[in-house]
Amino acid sequence: MTDDLLFLDGGGTASELVRARDWSTSPLGPPQDWPQSLRSVVGLMLNSNFPMFVAWGPELGFLYNDAYSPILGGKHPAALGNRFQDIWSEIWPDILPLIETAMAGQASYRENLPLTMRRNGYDEQTYFTFSYSPVRDEAGAVAGMFCSAIETTAHVAAETALAEREEELQALTDNLPVLLSYVDADRRYRFMNRTYETWFPHPRSDLLGRRVADVIGPQAYAVVAPHMDRALGGQTATFEQVMPYKEGGHRHVEVEYVPRVDDAGQVLGFYALVQDVTARKTAEAALRESDARFRLMADHAPVKMWVTDPSGHCTYLNARWYEYTGQTPGAGEGFGWLDCVHPEDRPIAEAAFLEANAEQRNYQIDFRVRRADGVYRWCLDTAAARFTEAGDYLGYIGSVVDIDDRKTAAQALERRVAEQTAERNRVWEMSRDLFAIIGFDGRMKAINPAWETTLGHDTAELLAMDISQQVHPDDHAAVEAMMQTLLRGEAISRFEDRLLHADGAWRWISWTLVPEGEVFYAVGRDVTAEREAAAELEQAQEALRQSQKMEAMGQLTGGVAHDFNNLLTPIVGSLDMLQRQGLGGQREQRLIAGALQSADRARTLVQRLLAFARRQPLQATAVDVSRLVAGMAELVASTSGPQVRLVVEAPEGLPAALADPNQLEMALLNLGVNARDAMPGGGTLTISVALEQADAVPAGPAHRPALRPGAYIRLTVADTGVGMDEATRRRAIEPFFSTKGIGKGTGL
Repeated sequence: MTDDLLFLDGGGTASELVRARDWSTSPLGPPQDWPQSLRSVVGLMLNSNFPMFVAWGPELGFLYNDAYSPILGGKHPAALGNRFQDIWSEIWPDILPLIETAMAGQASYRENLPLTMRRNGYDEQTYFTFSYSPVRDEAGAVAGMFCSAIETTAHVAAETALAEREEELQALTDNLPVLLSYVDADRRYRFMNRTYETWFPHPRSDLLGRRVADVIGPQAYAVVAPHMDRALGGQTATFEQVMPYKEGGHRHVEVEYVPRVDDAGQVLGFYALVQDVTARKTAEAALRESDARFRLMADHAPVKMWVTDPSGHCTYLNARWYEYTGQTPGAGEGFGWLDCVHPEDRPIAEAAFLEANAEQRNYQIDFRVRRADGVYRWCLDTAAARFTEAGDYLGYIGSVVDIDDRKTAAQALERRVAEQTAERNRVWEMSRDLFAIIGFDGRMKAINPAWETTLGHDTAELLAMDISQQVHPDDHAAVEAMMQTLLRGEAISRFEDRLLHADGAWRWISWTLVPEGEVFYAVGRDVTAEREAAAELEQAQEALRQSQKMEAMGQLTGGVAHDFNNLLTPIVGSLDMLQRQGLGGQREQRLIAGALQSADRARTLVQRLLAFARRQPLQATAVDVSRLVAGMAELVASTSGPQVRLVVEAPEGLPAALADPNQLEMALLNLGVNARDAMPGGGTLTISVALEQADAVPAGPAHRPALRPGAYIRLTVADTGVGMDEATRRRAIEPFFSTKGIGKGTGL
């Protein structure tokens, strides 16, 4: 230790830190170079047990003692020798005016100054009492400042908490709806809450210190004096009295005196709690009067009435109860009323009552009650839960009404309703019509069993399907229009659409629909058979008309053909005779041969006309249609010409068909010629033969006959020509109908 640092002796840890620090980075420089004025202050500070620091030089280098280091918190020991502003930068704006004052040569003092410090890595509210004093150098100039400080954070917090508690206590007592005071042994008021000011026309400050007798008056004091004696004798006193209220008024009060005793057992005074019970007294009187009126009214009421307390015990039953049951007056109180309940109903009635009472809710149940003559009759017991304005449960007030006649009538009605419901259910279950409840979202809510038998789907599958999945696509627009009509609240009858059967067929359903709320009710009937029968009838009528037309045409054709044949016979005979006799020259014989050829063609035409008129029978035999078509291929090809390509699809091995081969050949040839005429620019003519298994096919429009189930040979003649429009297609197989010009054919 050198003599230059003797001023550090006895400075504890702070002195050791000063000796050990590297002062080359400090604005203060090494301690050996410090002026004597600084050394003197530092020596004084280091040996003090009071928190102190010195800030020296233009940059206010910071030095402190051991007592000050806890104030620095986490900033110690790094703060030693550093700049004052760098150490306490967070509070610098708050203390800078005081620092400037000290550096100007004036001392300052602050008590419980609030400062927000960040000494342990976080902000904390602190309070300090300190003084800043200037420190002068050898020349008498202010070279630094000296601070003696003490942290008062805990003290301020304690004082604040105490003040808050006192304020809370005062606020609490001031807001209590009672008179609260403390009276000393001399019977003087030492404390009172604000409520006293509402009772006595004086401010609280005028009442404190005055004797009780002077405040409440001699008359009221005469009543409370004996109770004060007891309280000052160490006993708690409780009593009621009438106490003066404001000027000329009086109130009923409940008073309690509680003695205050010190540790030695001496009574120092007593606390007085005075509660205004005027309203309660008034309410009790009114309640007694109301109860008397209620009992008078209830005893003369035409129904049986009762009242319970919160525990469920019956406290009152009116005279009608006792007259009806024959119980002795008072016997029904408590739970005695249960003695009149039918033994079978008693457990249920008791449990229901106790459960409702525990839940403090309204209560209603019907059970059988024994009448005075011993007969049990159904009664309805109804009660309303009673509550105070504050919400406290008071119990029940209830009534008992004889409903035996009404119950009997209701039971009869229930039986009738059950019977009608069963009948309705039988109709629902057994009807062959479709019943459904359908939402406007397109989903069915309920359907009857007829849906399964009509459509082949099970109920679960149908309910899972949307309407659009069940209805034929061509009927969607009509169904949507129907839904819009129902949404307007209009009922619909005889609406028809098609629903999908499980086998893939469509069933026609005729509906009657009625909207109600969010759903509509639908009743449907399967009219598929009726529609098919109507279609068959229409077809039959069309076939009859066609048959009649064909019969008339056949008769006309047959008559013309017969007469023409009669005319043709002598012509053919005469020409044949002339040809046989060889009359005339070569030219005449050519003319006779040409006439005979024309006569033969005429005779062939007559045969066709007679065949059409059914005067020449068809010669139906077993025909190999494939072979017939193959045999006709060359003739058809030559007839069609080189511009038409003939394709024949006639597989071998097909079963024979029943047909007139000559007529079949003629029909095939005529169709080939017609196909050629339909392809003036050339094309493809396809003749195909196929075996086809046909189900039952009803008669179609025009000439199409009904087919019985079985195997058929289908003969198809197809071309790539100009085709036929709809009007031509409808008349294509009418006899003698043709689109060719005059003289180019007679049609089929």
